[in-house]
Amino acid sequence: TYILTDEYKGYESERLGEVLTMTVKRLCKEFQSAWALRSLVDWMEWNEMNPPIGALATLFNALSKSNVPQCTEIISLCHTVSSAASSEEYSYAVYTSAITALYNCGAYDDADELFLVGVGTGALKWPLLSKSSYIQLDLHGMSSAIAHSFVRCALKSILEDRTANTSDLHIVIVTGRGIHSKRKYRPILRPEVQRMLLEEFYPPINSSTLRKNMGAIRIDSADVNAWYDNQHKQIKKRMLILADILKSPIKRLVLLKDVTKDLKGPSTRN
Repeated sequence: TYILTDEYKGYESERLGEVLTMTVKRLCKEFQSAWALRSLVDWMEWNEMNPPIGALATLFNALSKSNVPQCTEIISLCHTVSSAASSEEYSYAVYTSAITALYNCGAYDDADELFLVGVGTGALKWPLLSKSSYIQLDLHGMSSAIAHSFVRCALKSILEDRTANTSDLHIVIVTGRGIHSKRKYRPILRPEVQRMLLEEFYPPINSSTLRKNMGAIRIDSADVNAWYDNQHKQIKKRMLILADILKSPIKRLVLLKDVTKDLKGPSTRN
């Protein structure tokens, strides 16, 4: 790698970008992700250019597949690259690649936090709309990983903002009908979202396909309220135990651990 001058930018930078991508892929294939990371960092420092998305995505994926997924490195690299992004499209691609890697290794909480950072910087969208009788989440154009984080974060936001005036509102999640899927009319997002609602939330949140609209699902207000009430009961119980711990710390530590597990459910639950 060498420092690019104005004369070489353009065609030469594209060629070097291809070489960098191939180098990173080779290093990751040989389980040398540390050297791949060093190559990307050197590229940014020496050439003051954004590394190719292909190289980034490859490295993110390799870091997520380590014996111990290197989530911190993924998040740190995403912040570093996105902060110097040359365009909104590039920044969107960086966040999407990093969140996808975290999603693939099951690091859902880290993926959610990075998603919210992306929303805060404007790189990612927050398509939550409050209607008169329902709340709508629009997943059009999202990958499975981005949609997964958005739905999880949106439901937490709805939980925090819930009031007596909004307790009767149901939720509509627009997933699309799968027109643009590889297998036409075989939607990817709808089954993934419904799986998530049943497996990652406690109590499980039921949903149903809207009548005359195969591209959207509905969560009744009763199911939302059941989940909402359970979350608040667990939080209240946990706070009471925390207060008790101040009085007898050793005695209550085991109970706190059990309540924390109940609050989170399985490792991927909310």
